[in-house]
Formats: sequence, C-alpha cells, structure tokens
Amino acid sequence: LPLASIFKLYVLLAVADAVKEGTLDWTDSLTITEDVKALGSSNLEDLPPGAQISVRTAAQQMISASDNMATDLLIGRLGPGAVERALITAGHHDPASMTPFPTMRELFSVGWGEPDLREQWKSASPEGRAALLRQTNSRPYQPDPERTHTPASEFGAEWYGSAEDICRVHAALQAGAVGKAAPVKDIMAAIPGIDLDRSKWTYVGAKAGNLPGDLAFSWYAVDRTGQPWVVSFQLNWPRFRSPTAAGWLLSIAHRAFDLAPIG
Repeated sequence: LPLASIFKLYVLLAVADAVKEGTLDWTDSLTITEDVKALGSSNLEDLPPGAQISVRTAAQQMISASDNMATDLLIGRLGPGAVERALITAGHHDPASMTPFPTMRELFSVGWGEPDLREQWKSASPEGRAALLRQTNSRPYQPDPERTHTPASEFGAEWYGSAEDICRVHAALQAGAVGKAAPVKDIMAAIPGIDLDRSKWTYVGAKAGNLPGDLAFSWYAVDRTGQPWVVSFQLNWPRFRSPTAAGWLLSIAHRAFDLAPIG
C-alpha cells in the first residue's frame, strides 16, 4: 500500500547511517535553492534561496512537519543510492519496487505536474522511470491544476510498503539511535501526533503521511514495562477523501492503543 510521507523514515535512517559513518554531521549546513522551494515548505517557507539550515533542523522538520523542502535537501546531501541502501538496511520486502527512489520534487512532477507523465510512469521499466525522473529535473516544477487533488497511486506514482515494512523501519531507527545517531529518538518523539496516557506509554515516536487519496499514520511506542509496539494504518481512496478522515482514523488509533495488553 502507499506510504505517503511515511517513506521519510527511510530518509532519516539514511541520514542516521551517514552520521554514524562520519560522512555527515547533524551540524552540517544545507543550502536552500529555488528548485527545492518549488514544492513549498511547512515551516521554512520564508527562508530565501541561499539561506542555510542544519542537517538536524532539516531532519526534524522532515519528520515533525513532513516538510517537503527539508526532505529533498537531505536526499540531495546524502547522494545517489543512500536511501535505496536504507531500504535494504531496514528490511523492506521489495527494495526494487522503489528503485530508482524519487525525490519529492520528482514524484510530484510525475504525479501532479505538467506534462502528465502518469501513464508513462505506470508502464515504464526501472530504467524508463529513471529517464523520466531525469526529465522532470530538466525543467521547473509546474503543478497541473486539473490533477492537483486526484490520486496518483493507481499509476504507481507513490512510495510503497507493507505494515511489516513500517514496523521494520521504525524498529531499525530506534535500534540504531545510539552514539552519534542518538538524536533520532528525540526527532521521532518531538510531535507524537496522538494524546496517549503517559503513565502507560513512556515513549511515543510518530510519522504520518498524506497525499491525494492516500492517508497513513504510524507510531513506535514503548509501554511502561519497556515493551515496544508499532501501530500503523494505511488507507487508500480512488478519489479525494473526506476532510474528516484523519480525525476518524485517529479515533480508531486511540482504540488500538487501548487494546494493547500492557502489564
């Protein structure tokens, strides 16, 4: 099923791996460009091209605010193949299904940009998809107002994973959050996205996702006995969903947590 922005957990894992390997530091600077500003930003919109933010700030914004600009800055800094390697590290059941791994700008260009590349993407080989991504990078991103709110996942223009994949990447992030990568725990827990009883749940890390027709939530929570749990939901609609769907799904998530047999 579509992951929507839950895919950003793989980007964070690639960042953590690079930090541990010494090829990246949380304090390294990333430079904002016109290209990465094209998709907009949740909290960094006012920063002009040429402004700089740290890797740590970008990682936090990518997870807490699902910031598209921060995500593409990190993918660009990591370099080719880094996120694909993170898919393997995390135990994704089919890394080839997300190879080549598109940036936010690239996928938005395929799914919602002009010209319409959806059908070409759907039928293309991995090599053909790589060529399409190069094509999107050769021109400015221009959204198509006719398709802005129409789902693209039926054409394969999404990032994909199963519930087991979500569980594995959450577990990989937490297990690897040691030494130089320790900030990952705080990054994941900055905005839990759900109000749980903290006498029962001592740690809650979260990542959600939202694209036209696709809605996903995921949490890595540790109960008072020290037992970790991963709770995730992935929903897909053939058309633009109701604006009340997120609240409805969160109410179900609360019930799921209430059902956990905590000692």
